[in-house]
Amino acid sequence: MTKDKVAEIIKKRIKETKEEYAQQKERCGERWYDMYDIGWYEGKIRAYNEALGVIGMLDKENNK
Repeated sequence: MTKDKVAEIIKKRIKETKEEYAQQKERCGERWYDMYDIGWYEGKIRAYNEALGVIGMLDKENNK
């Protein structure tokens, strides 16, 4: 699997997580801030973004 394919998969997962988060917010209505798992979604998205950053460092001359 290539670096670009891995990055594409992670970006797809970020998009899916954001969509799932939006659906959860919609289900909760005006009380979306009471969602117990709001931090879970944000943490998951942050982890995916950090993984993209690490992938971007692969094969860079200054990171060897």
